[in-house]
Parts: sequence; structure tokens; C-alpha cells
Amino acid sequence: MNKKIIIKQLKKAFIFLLTSSFLLINNQVLQASSEKDLILVLDTSLTMAGYGKGSTNILPQVKDSLPQFIEQLEKNDSVTLITFDTDVKIYPTIYISSKKSKESLIDYIKNIKATGAWTYTSMMMKTVFQKAQELEAKDKDRQRIIVVMTDTLDDPPPGKLADRLNIKEIGKRYKDKDWFIFYVNFGDAIKNNPKLAKMQKELQANISKFTNVIDAKTNEKLIKKTIEKELPENISKMTDKKTEIAKEGAFPVIPLLIALLVIAIVLAIIYYIKTVSGLKVSGKLEYWDHSLLSPYFENYDLTKQNVKEILVGPKNTYNLTIRDLEISDPFKITAIKANGEVNNNLQAGKGYLIEYVNRESGGYLKNGDIFRVANYTFKYTSK
Repeated sequence: MNKKIIIKQLKKAFIFLLTSSFLLINNQVLQASSEKDLILVLDTSLTMAGYGKGSTNILPQVKDSLPQFIEQLEKNDSVTLITFDTDVKIYPTIYISSKKSKESLIDYIKNIKATGAWTYTSMMMKTVFQKAQELEAKDKDRQRIIVVMTDTLDDPPPGKLADRLNIKEIGKRYKDKDWFIFYVNFGDAIKNNPKLAKMQKELQANISKFTNVIDAKTNEKLIKKTIEKELPENISKMTDKKTEIAKEGAFPVIPLLIALLVIAIVLAIIYYIKTVSGLKVSGKLEYWDHSLLSPYFENYDLTKQNVKEILVGPKNTYNLTIRDLEISDPFKITAIKANGEVNNNLQAGKGYLIEYVNRESGGYLKNGDIFRVANYTFKYTSK
């Protein structure tokens, strides 16, 4: 293997490494926009139906708006509907494969009623995050999207007051997830609700940085706009954000690969110097035309040529030119490394044989070897 071949192979390796790094980046980007596992969570406490001081019956508007949101889901997305009030109910997961599967999901939503006396947010979040974890275990490449729709932050039932919402505690099991968490808020706006703002920050810090609160008014048209338009837009923006983060995290891969390539080049050069470039034909060659009565003896210093391979033949393009040597194809003397030693290998060309005079043919050249090629005799000495 000569230097040009090594350089050519290293160039190919460099292109391969760069291509691999860009494919890695693209793979991370694609993961941000892959098939989705949607967990749709709906508050079914009585306040959603207008019971209680200051409450408005917003459940019908929410239910009427959700079909349009569901219509925007793509094939192979999954949807798990969860309702919560005093208790938490999980509906069967539906994979979107046809219009019929979307209709089945919409039928679930149509039959939902707000009858619960309390809003057990802590139990809801524990259940939702556990479900998200189960879905993640099935396929890590899919994007988990959690959408919680509620008008109350946390109102646990009697006997469960000690189990108030504690995101830091819940987050111990679900740290640094890439789930999209959207809290569609039908209560006081987040700017006027310090507890809600705190909850958002804690979710971002303890579970997923991809967390956002979407304020929704109790007006019918605004609820429709929030669910049908703003929620999908927020999901799209969150996807873009994740893509940007994936790119930022992936680009350091390129300098690392380049550094590894530089190391590989240095090692290849060292290898070339120690092995390939270190292989040189050595010794001396005495030769004469034995077909003549009084031949003229010539000497050729193999070592001085400083090459790995020497061609011997009648043409002036060969290393050693012997014009009256009666062969059409040159024979070769090649330096070969075997068992840690450099040896000279003798190889005939086409149309003739090499005959050893002092021993049987075969093996590497040894000091004092005499061999015949056509009308010439050669004597090799190692020094």
C-alpha cells in the first residue's frame, strides 16, 4: 500500500465521518417530529360544568372543540384519554389508523360528564406521567405529548389533603424527560396566578423543559380558538424548539469526529513510516550472461535504490535494465515484512521460471543465493 492509496482511503473515511455526523443530527431532528403519543387529560370536576361560585359551564365548549383538534392528528399517532376529578380514569389507548379510529375517540369525549366534587391534581399527574413512561418504554423514538385541560390548580378530596400537588417529589421518578407538557388553563390567567406560574417553573425544572401553560378564556369562541388553533400551534413551536436544542447538542459531534479523524491520520502516517515506508529492498546483486564464454560481471547495489520493489528486465523503464536479458516480463525483488523481519522476495514474470543453482527454489532470498533467469545468472549477497 503506497502513500497515495492511504491518503485516498483517509479522504473516504473523512467523508464517511462527516456524513455520519450529519445523519446523526438529522436523526435527532427527525425524532422531534416523529409519530406522537398524545395523552389527553380532561378535568371532569363539577366546576367545569359551572357548579360553584364564579364557575362557568365550559365543558360543552371544550368537548365541541376537541374533535377538530383530534382531526389534526396523523396516521399512527396514539391517543390516551384520561379524565380526573375525585378519581382518575384511563381510557383505552387508540392508535390513529383510519377515520373510524378518530370517531371512536370522539365518541369517548362526547360521553364525558363533569360529576366529580374535587380536583385531585396530584393523583392525575402521577397517573399521567406513569402512562407516559409506559408509552416511552414501548418506543423511545415517538414524541410524548401531554395536554391537561382544567380550570382548577389543585383541590384534593377530604382525606387526601396530605397528598397535595408536589411536583419536586413526583419529578424524582421522571427527571429530564423530553415530553411536551401543555397545561390548558381555564382558570385565572397565569400572570395573575402565582401558584400556576410556580407550577409551570417546577414542571420545567423537575420533569420536562418542554412545558408550557396556555391561558384559555371561558368565552365559547376563545375556547374554540385555544383548542383548535393555539394548542396545535404551541405543539408545532415546541417541536421547533426541541429541534433547535437537538441541533445545538448534535453539532459538537462534528469537532469530535474531526479530532478522531486527525488522530487516525497521525496514526496512519506513523504506521506508514514504520511499516510501509520502512520496507526497502536491501543487499547487492552480481549478474552475468552465462551463455558467453567470457562473460562480463556487473554489480547492482539494491540498498542504494531505497525502494520497496525492484524490477529487473530488458526495458529502460525498469529499475535494473539488462538489455540482452532474454525475457519479455521483468522479475521482481520485493521487500516483505514477516515475523518482525524484512525479507527480500523473488518473483518471476510471465513465460519463464527462476532456477536456483545453490538450493531448491522457494522462500526468501538468502545471503549467497545464486539463481538463473533465462540467459543470465544472478548472485545475491545481503551486505
